[in-house]
Amino acid sequence: MPYQPKTLERVAADCRSRGLTVTFQPGWNTRGSSTFSPRGLIWHHTASGAGSLGLNVVVNGRAGLPGPLCHIFLPRDNHRGVYGDIRIVAAGRANHGGVGSWRGVSGNSNWWGIEADNNGVGERWSDRMLRAYHEVSAALARRTPFDPGLMICAHHEYAPSRKIDPFGPPHGGKWPMGPRRSAVKALLTGGSTPTPPPPPKEEDVLRRGDKGGAVWRAQRMMNEYSHGAPESSKGIPVDGDFGPKTEAAVNALRKGWNHQPVGNGEWDTETSNRVQDHLTNRKIAALRADLIAEIRRIPAGTPGPAGPPGPGMSAEQVATLLNGARIEGTIKLGS
Repeated sequence: MPYQPKTLERVAADCRSRGLTVTFQPGWNTRGSSTFSPRGLIWHHTASGAGSLGLNVVVNGRAGLPGPLCHIFLPRDNHRGVYGDIRIVAAGRANHGGVGSWRGVSGNSNWWGIEADNNGVGERWSDRMLRAYHEVSAALARRTPFDPGLMICAHHEYAPSRKIDPFGPPHGGKWPMGPRRSAVKALLTGGSTPTPPPPPKEEDVLRRGDKGGAVWRAQRMMNEYSHGAPESSKGIPVDGDFGPKTEAAVNALRKGWNHQPVGNGEWDTETSNRVQDHLTNRKIAALRADLIAEIRRIPAGTPGPAGPPGPGMSAEQVATLLNGARIEGTIKLGS
């Protein structure tokens, strides 16, 4: 079959009827190869830095892998105002599955691909993104058609020896896909979008007067966030006691983010996740800087898989190379 613009236009209409916003990337209707006859759907994450936008990579590709890298892109909430809940990227075959198989079906010509922005090392998925994932998957299953109970898979199911996506809370590490397939199938029979995870339990919220290891960890995270070191002399005491100094530090963070209610001094799940995302991005940035330094130390004349030798690369070329690379589950965060 050729490109699938009519199918994706119907998918967009279905999603809009469910209250989601859909936008189209310029050139979407002829992007990708015309050799495309989809029989199922693979779920992915982009491994982009928390808060960033991975759209350019999924549209244009990266070093050694030309775009498009998906058919549908789901941006983070902070980019939804411009790009919608759902961005249609390509109507032709995309380079997203790679070597692998699910239920005996392999090859990108047979698979729709959705890429959703997430760093893949612990960033929490928003309820809105999870809803978009389920709704657009149901629309694809309806309009292609295929059985979502059988022919939706995670990339880690399609290529279990080399992939982890989708990954991260609220579904733990690698997503268990049985409940996701059932939830999408229920949408086709008139069901509603799966209920979001429950709010944090009371014991997950730390406040003045609390003591123990959870408070100790929160104090270390705040010191590293604000002063670059868990035990910084410029920070709050790391004593496991949620006293007035710890409360003031939490309030300062929440005020800076305009996280409501600003002044209640509670270390809740969202506060913890924001601090952890920031620390993760800082570690990724440090790793990228180390990689740039290593590449530029390669002896002149040494060939490499990405093209010219290290010393022959400008800073801009090195940055372009690294911007196209994915970092999937390679960073172990310290406590």
